Amino acid sequence: MRGRLSLFCLLMFAATTAAAADPPLMTRDELAACLAGDRALHAKSDELATRKQALNTELEALKTLEARIESGRTALDDTDAAAVAAYNAMIDDHEARAAAFNAKLPAVNAEIAALNTEREDFDARCAHRAYDERDLETLRQP
Repeated sequence: MRGRLSLFCLLMFAATTAAAADPPLMTRDELAACLAGDRALHAKSDELATRKQALNTELEALKTLEARIESGRTALDDTDAAAVAAYNAMIDDHEARAAAFNAKLPAVNAEIAALNTEREDFDARCAHRAYDERDLETLRQP
């Protein structure tokens, strides 16, 4: 009797281990939610990439203005009041644009962090999960 019980326990252990290693297939509703989540994450990522590109463009404009300020410093005739006023206006413009740029960064960084958190949540729910190919085909139909 002892041999049969041990074999039964071994088979139960193997079945439990196999079940833990292979989670059940996603239901069609779970797969649909994952597909929708993936589309939403891509849309957010694309929108954020567009905003980051706009910020990079702003940064390049700031660098260009800064270079003009630096080159203007050496050529500035400090006896010419109009030239000094124009130079100071360029510095004021740079400072205002830099402040506006810097004010945008915390929000963008927070959105990047939030998107990363959403992606981690999505991966925990959807990545490496098996599904029925027929469900995927059905869900992709218009």
